[in-house]
Amino acid sequence: MEWCKDRECPIDGVWNPWAEWGECSHTCGGGTQQRSRTCEGPYYNGAECSGSLTDTGSCNTFSCPVDGLWMSWQEWQQCNVTCGGGMQIRERVCDEPKFGGASCHGPAVEPRECNTNNCPIDGVWMTWGDWGDCTLSCGNGTQVRTRTCDGPFYGGKDCDPPADETQSCNTQPCPVDGVESKWSNWGTCSVSCGDGVNGRQRVCIGPFHGGLDCQNPLEERGTCNERPCPVDGEWGPWADWESCDVSCGGGKQNRKRTCNTPLHGGLSCIGVPIDTRTCNEDECPIDGVWSEWGMWEDCSVTCDFGLQNRYRNCTGPFFGGKECLGFNSDSQSCSRPPCPAQTKPYLVSRTCSRYLLKYDLRSMATLTNGLIGQSVTSHVGAEFHGETEHASDHIMEERIVLEPSRIPKNVICITVPLMVSLSLGLHGNHVL
Repeated sequence: MEWCKDRECPIDGVWNPWAEWGECSHTCGGGTQQRSRTCEGPYYNGAECSGSLTDTGSCNTFSCPVDGLWMSWQEWQQCNVTCGGGMQIRERVCDEPKFGGASCHGPAVEPRECNTNNCPIDGVWMTWGDWGDCTLSCGNGTQVRTRTCDGPFYGGKDCDPPADETQSCNTQPCPVDGVESKWSNWGTCSVSCGDGVNGRQRVCIGPFHGGLDCQNPLEERGTCNERPCPVDGEWGPWADWESCDVSCGGGKQNRKRTCNTPLHGGLSCIGVPIDTRTCNEDECPIDGVWSEWGMWEDCSVTCDFGLQNRYRNCTGPFFGGKECLGFNSDSQSCSRPPCPAQTKPYLVSRTCSRYLLKYDLRSMATLTNGLIGQSVTSHVGAEFHGETEHASDHIMEERIVLEPSRIPKNVICITVPLMVSLSLGLHGNHVL
């Protein structure tokens, strides 16, 4: 054996191990990451590595944290005082965090001042002051002392008069000028609230003994009851009636109204915010209902085959309900002992209930021929003149029967009104 090697054998490319996964595209909620690999070779015209240089996979598929979120603030609660400064609060609810999210930041309760207006304080008299100088140096003068009303404040009541006090002095006679008296009490205010006016008066005392007349006005006007008038709550218009809770048989429906907020100590609305009335009082429709079937009546014949009926009654309908479905009567065949031979009808089992037989009388002649005789055939032909379409109608029973083996092929049943049947005069015999 002789070895030879004129060229290197082909070596196919071989994949090196995958590198580490790269960084995920998202930190939560589902992302992707990639890794890569290199192909070692090929050599000497070997085949390239088969497959992909890169690989993609899912990462961080867990849900992202959702921080808590404050809901809207609720309405402010009622103030704890009516004046002088109080507190009221309002609250809000945190929609809880999910998947490790942060809790809501901030307070769940918010306070604020309310009714900061000062409370009314009534006036209080201070101590009387010293007596003033005498108004006259002679002739019975007067001197006055006054006192000061501490207040009122913030709408409180004024001090009850008088604010000053007068006494005589220098009573010896002398020229006396006219002197105004002290003011009368303020008169009734023109309104009970909302900026009114009132007045007070005084008189001139003197003059005496050649003194001067009074120099100052004897009437004075002032403002009063400057506080806002109370405004009572007032009902808004009624809303439309809501839908009735039933469609028939008597139900209820409501309507609502809203009270406008009273102001300045006014009264709340008097009455109810919801009004109720009856509705849809019409009786509900009741469909008709069949009674049980009655007993079967006696058979319509005393021999051979006949009919017997039974009936039922429909109770209702009421208040627009549906009529009973179906018929109020029912029929069935009945049998009695055979009739005497000379009057025996050719009655058989095939029944056409509530139908009329339509047939070719020549075929009927063939049917009866051999049973009754040639005289029947000629009698039928003479009476009905050949292919008469139908025989005379008679009020008979509901059913018409013929022997199946004797019925011609062209005998058919057609619908006609109830209680109509066919009769043929065949020498006293009847084919019904």
